[in-house]
Amino acid sequence: MCIIISSATDRYDLAHLYLENHKATLRHYKVSGISSISSSWKYNPNAQMVIAICPDSNEMLGAVRLEIFGGTERLPMVEALKSIGHEVDYFVSELAVNKGLAELCGLWCKPGNSAKDLPKKLIKAALEYAKKINISHIIGFANEYSLPTVQNLGFTHVDNLENEGIFCYPTKQYKTYVVHYSNAEDKKAVLELETVSNSYS
Repeated sequence: MCIIISSATDRYDLAHLYLENHKATLRHYKVSGISSISSSWKYNPNAQMVIAICPDSNEMLGAVRLEIFGGTERLPMVEALKSIGHEVDYFVSELAVNKGLAELCGLWCKPGNSAKDLPKKLIKAALEYAKKINISHIIGFANEYSLPTVQNLGFTHVDNLENEGIFCYPTKQYKTYVVHYSNAEDKKAVLELETVSNSYS
């Protein structure tokens, strides 16, 4: 397996295959209503794709995106939770002020590949790339099944938002947590930010 990292606008061919495979995977699991499935990210230069390819067949096995704050699109999390309340918007804005924010989103793996630790490998590759491009903060959604995996990689549950950062998304059967990752050197800034957010709410 090899990992390819590219902006969506630099490799439109890969972006198209990414989206088609993501849709097919969601159909396989009968999941709908996910904001990151929109095709608009393909035209956003701030959408960075992390893609796993089988070197023998060139088959796309799985992928995830880093959508960097400040691009042509709102972050998928903000779009998904826009009707719920103001605290997610506030949290995202404050993190963006503290330098370098992106959302980890659009994770999919072809059926059968999740058991091979592919989701973990993709997320680790995305985190390593984020450091290289000076992204200090990464937010995302994690369901009950993926939460232990992302926590093992350094993400923490953001519990100072509406509903303690727990939402039913994309449908009522999925309990989803807002999670946040920061580079070690930014831990003090994150603690200060959490204090501000708590006093705001």
